[in-house]
Amino acid sequence: MNKRGNFIVIEGIDGSGKSTQTKLLSDFLSQNGHHIILKKYPEYGKPIGDLINNWLYSKDYDFNVEAQTLLYFADFIKDKEYLENNLKNGKIILSDRYFTSTMVYQRIKGMPMSKLNILAQTFGLIKPDKVIYLRISPETSFERKLQQKELDRHEGDKKFLNVLFNNFEKTAVSDGADELDIVINIPDVIHGRWSKIEKDLKAICRLQDTKVIIGSGFLTDDDIAKASQIVKKAGAICVKTATEKDPLENRELKEKKYLSCLLGSSRSIANY
Repeated sequence: MNKRGNFIVIEGIDGSGKSTQTKLLSDFLSQNGHHIILKKYPEYGKPIGDLINNWLYSKDYDFNVEAQTLLYFADFIKDKEYLENNLKNGKIILSDRYFTSTMVYQRIKGMPMSKLNILAQTFGLIKPDKVIYLRISPETSFERKLQQKELDRHEGDKKFLNVLFNNFEKTAVSDGADELDIVINIPDVIHGRWSKIEKDLKAICRLQDTKVIIGSGFLTDDDIAKASQIVKKAGAICVKTATEKDPLENRELKEKKYLSCLLGSSRSIANY
């Protein structure tokens, strides 16, 4: 009998990199011998997904919150047997968005959480094994989305993006996130936007225990020193020096001992 597979969902506000990271994770797992099923919701190109797409980009008509909720649920329900069968056969399902997004969006619009939970139970939605939340600021989201030719009814609304961001943050904690791992905004470090970095990190560290990857392979020693001090000041529980994407020729210079001297013993240091 096959070992049951895993259902992994990548969530976040618009422009957070969900599609990119889903594809990168899929490629990595495939290269390591795993059978991957990719999903994306709403599923444009299919009847229900196209109806949602038309509503998102059209100003000719609107749906009330109940109709919106049922449309998104219908998009999930159509795949229930397909997802379950693939999980039983040991496959890994990676999905760009799922129930969490619908929960956050529709709750903002006035749909009670109690009703959303009742619908999920009534329809027997498959529960993900892991939900990964990609965090970017609403300002960054808006800047990225402005590069597109056409925005949907949510992406061009800065006020809504701020509300959306705050609700995703609260949901991440209330749904059981016990630790946050983040990569510092490396362009901000390179351009010396230290006040912005500190403000962003403090906001995150207030939510939950946080580990911060500073991307040392991309930075000068002075940048590493400054970034590490700000991470400590923001209240993070750990500094991670680098990711596997950091330039290897530079990573050798960024040793744990160096950071330990900077930060003292009150914070843990991790090399990757």
